[in-house]
Amino acid sequence: MAYRKIPVPQDVAQVLETLWQAGYPAYVVGGCVRDCLLGREPDDWDICTAATPDQMRRVFAGERLVPTGEQHGTMTLVRCGVPYEITAFRTDGPYGDSRHPDGVRLGASLMQDLARRDFTVNAMAYSPRGGFVDYFGGSQDLRARVLRCVGDPRARLAEDALRIARAARLAAQLGFTVEAQTAAAAGGSCADLSAVSPERVRVELEKLLCGAYAGAALRLYGAWFAAVLPPIPAWTGGAVAACPADLSTRLAVLAYACGDGFLYSLRFPRETALAASAVAAYLAVPPEVTAESARRVLHRLGPRGAQTLAAALTAVCAAHGDEKSARAASAFWRETQQALARGDCYSLAQLQVNGADALEAGVPPGRAVGRALARLLDGVLRGDVPNDRAELLRRLRAIAQEGSGTV
Repeated sequence: MAYRKIPVPQDVAQVLETLWQAGYPAYVVGGCVRDCLLGREPDDWDICTAATPDQMRRVFAGERLVPTGEQHGTMTLVRCGVPYEITAFRTDGPYGDSRHPDGVRLGASLMQDLARRDFTVNAMAYSPRGGFVDYFGGSQDLRARVLRCVGDPRARLAEDALRIARAARLAAQLGFTVEAQTAAAAGGSCADLSAVSPERVRVELEKLLCGAYAGAALRLYGAWFAAVLPPIPAWTGGAVAACPADLSTRLAVLAYACGDGFLYSLRFPRETALAASAVAAYLAVPPEVTAESARRVLHRLGPRGAQTLAAALTAVCAAHGDEKSARAASAFWRETQQALARGDCYSLAQLQVNGADALEAGVPPGRAVGRALARLLDGVLRGDVPNDRAELLRRLRAIAQEGSGTV
């Protein structure tokens, strides 16, 4: 790893230079520096500076400067429609709610600002003028692939309990291990995660599950989520590792392993939660390897959901060393692909008749129409009824005449 020069984008470098020319040292800081040193593309570029918000206003007079978090020293400069978040060097006051500081003090030094950050690998800074700054051994920990809190880990994690989840997430994304004292502090403080907003924990969990090393992170650090997740069975990490790096598949496996209650307590989007719950239910009772079963899964989950189910089934079987069930999962997916290739009907939209046809056949308006079409579709899914318009119309007329009974 080369620590002398970091390829700061030209537009970001221009913002830094504007501040330096005005007499205020400025640096890119945190995750963007870490990612550059790891050869990863940063998601964004955070800028910190000796300038206070009022001084930023003078430096960027005539430009658009939005007070996005002025009470914490953060302003957002907008140039050509591009936002640049700039935060004054600061120190934090006490964290009364285990999440946010009760207050901040601006006018701190760069060292003081970096000292308040979570992990050493996130406490490095760089600017073309000021060079590379690493007061706390972040570059050494990068080489060792270790996550270590800045200063006393108990104090850092007590300040913001979300850092516990963030440590597990970074381990999943980067393949790092958590240093022993930091890990012990996380395990001892994990109950504090219950005080963090469910949405923030959910975001960290989603990023963890999408990480290249998610399986190992769950195995090593999954217990840290005990305040917000049921106990995670030992086999879960292996199953997640065997999944594609896809949130829907890995989330379904976790919902099967732990129960799907967390999908709702952590406020996953309704569509996401329902999809994961549906796949988890099939993981508990795998579908049979038949054409009818394939059509019914397609009806319930759709093609993408059926593919998610096949991948999740394969991963769970692999984690349990169940080769027989793994072969059945592969056979089920082949059956599903064949159903799709044949153009099998598995949804109401694919039926060769619709509600207007049902009314014309004499089915009473209202719920009776839906029930009649559902009965036809059930017959098609079973394979007893062809998806043929003439035949379906005949059966609709029979339903209208009989009023009840099977098709």
